[in-house]
Amino acid sequence: MLTPTVSSPEVESRLTFGVELEFLIATVPKGDENPHPSDPREVDARILANFDSINYDIERTLEEVGIPATVKESEYGNPQEVSAAGATDWILKTDITVCPGAQDSNTRKYFEYGMEMASPPYYYDDAARRAVETVVREMRNSYLVRANETTGLHVHVGMGYRGFAWPILRNFLAIAWTYELPQRIQTRLTRLEFLNRILSFTDNKQLDDEMGSRSSGFNISNLAPPFLSSFGKRTIEFRQHPGTLDLESILNWVHICVKLVQKACLIKNEAELLEQLRTDVEKPVGFGDKNSVTTVDYLMWLGCPSQAYYYGKELISNKAQVDKRIKDAAEKAAKGPPTDLVGVPPA
Repeated sequence: MLTPTVSSPEVESRLTFGVELEFLIATVPKGDENPHPSDPREVDARILANFDSINYDIERTLEEVGIPATVKESEYGNPQEVSAAGATDWILKTDITVCPGAQDSNTRKYFEYGMEMASPPYYYDDAARRAVETVVREMRNSYLVRANETTGLHVHVGMGYRGFAWPILRNFLAIAWTYELPQRIQTRLTRLEFLNRILSFTDNKQLDDEMGSRSSGFNISNLAPPFLSSFGKRTIEFRQHPGTLDLESILNWVHICVKLVQKACLIKNEAELLEQLRTDVEKPVGFGDKNSVTTVDYLMWLGCPSQAYYYGKELISNKAQVDKRIKDAAEKAAKGPPTDLVGVPPA
């Protein structure tokens, strides 16, 4: 396996990323028969007895294939050990927000635990993608794991330990806002008015004060100056993707997140960018108009041709289903309080 390059606090000029995977892991309750005895994956409650024993078994599984991991213990915790390992190890945690939800005839035969695992910060390269692939493959081959509506896939993108110099963060949010589906946006301002509001900010602190909420599609609070620690996540966190353990979905989404941040970092003609955004923000987003900006257009502009094909194929072949999802999401959002900012097109 290629060895991924973990970022270090020294000279930083390359983008780094990390992933957080939320999932459910199933065990057979003590005294019950295994409903699928021919399945070799571990479900024995004597081994997977509680949150910590599950995570220590996962730690062993990952380390056997060369992936360093550390358990964040659920009861009393081991914060110093976890803090020291965060730069190099996958951190294995409990997640009380993850729950079984509605179960079918198969899943209700098991007892399920809500779990989370977070990667260290990697430079974005083939070796790092291979490490994520190894982790996901081993989890799926070794345990009965699944994602549902209570789980999420969170991606962190940063520039090592430096954070982002002005105006990268402003450009990032302006791009993300412009190409969001309008049905997912709840704000009293027009799209152009809100874009101009983003563009009116003059430093990262203003941006974080106005738009740093974790309830939005992005969490940028880690970038609020001054940094609160010498060793922390100075990242943009993408929070809008639903939970998944599908490797293709994970890697495609990570690539889009990195390329979006890269686009904001590499703007050479800011006036040209702002003119494009102010024009595009007033166009329809989707398939309904010949002048619309589609997800495919957006991904091609980011430099993601493979992802444009991956998501575009699904959108076109399931257009009716996608339209229904958008309508349902809009109706659900309308019942809640307005949010000022959401994310880029969903996976």
